[in-house]
Amino acid sequence: MKGLVRMLKEIALTPEVFNPNSYSNEDNLLSHMRTMGSRLLFYSGANPFMLSNLYDGSLRQEIIKTVQAIEPPIKYTIQNMCEKLAPLFVTRPPMGNWPDSDENWALEAINSSQNNDKKINRIVACEETAKSLRTQGYKLSGVFETQDEVFWQDMYSHDHIPMIIQEQISSLRLICLHAGFIAVSSAYIKGTDTDETEFVLELIKKTVYLNYNSIVLFHVHAEGPDIHEAGPDYENRLNHLTTNIKQKLLEVSNDKAKIILYVWPKLRERILLAGISTTRDGKLVPNARWGIHLGHIARPNEKSTSDYTEWKILGKCGLMDWHRYFYSDGLAPLVIIEI
Repeated sequence: MKGLVRMLKEIALTPEVFNPNSYSNEDNLLSHMRTMGSRLLFYSGANPFMLSNLYDGSLRQEIIKTVQAIEPPIKYTIQNMCEKLAPLFVTRPPMGNWPDSDENWALEAINSSQNNDKKINRIVACEETAKSLRTQGYKLSGVFETQDEVFWQDMYSHDHIPMIIQEQISSLRLICLHAGFIAVSSAYIKGTDTDETEFVLELIKKTVYLNYNSIVLFHVHAEGPDIHEAGPDYENRLNHLTTNIKQKLLEVSNDKAKIILYVWPKLRERILLAGISTTRDGKLVPNARWGIHLGHIARPNEKSTSDYTEWKILGKCGLMDWHRYFYSDGLAPLVIIEI
């Protein structure tokens, strides 16, 4: 099956992008803000964008300071857009000394993006900053380029995802990098060497290796034995399945990975949810920000580069529906085990 996917992309914006002094006039600023806002903010559909919050979350505060210094009434329009952009920000750690200029903020983004696994897809600065750094050999975009369709074209490009585990994990690199919570649901996680368990193990390993958080909450949602074949040995079959999955998950369990296994009577789809985790009553609680419908998941015996699948980013309604399905609808799993 050959399909298409639009996976997540990350953009870094420097503070001066929001400064009226970086534009010929206020109307020019508003035009650029509206264009970026319409591209970055998907009010009901799937949103494929993250925004870099550089220097341990300080960049967004610098942007807020820049916007606060703008004279009304344009100030309120830009503030409103910045508030709507807030949920897109993902934190990156400091790479060097405090960035004390727009150029240094751009360099902070460039330095944070050196590793391919940690690459920022687009770095956008005001025209003056972009021109200065390009003359020094750095690759980045000036804010005026965001008005051009070419800037966004490959941000929306559809990539083929082969039925190879490592290729599929690579397509999730930004989730592995930023998420504090990841859940994978599949009826074909059985704890053997030939099913979709290996994909989950590789996802956990990649996340533990890349992730900026000190701990990541993993939820693995598996399906129990066929409830229509319930009989005297059903409990034994359930225990056998659960033990097999648990043993596999123990292979990748460590201090950074908090893994919980859920076994359900029936699962509907292959779904990945990711976001942040918060602490409530001493427990980590999931809060999904991104979701992907996983058409098919690769298995260890699948090596062909000519077979592809379709993964789709969930829209806001779909994301909320699946989060409720697993965590709020009162449905009871057969088994919950902390690994």
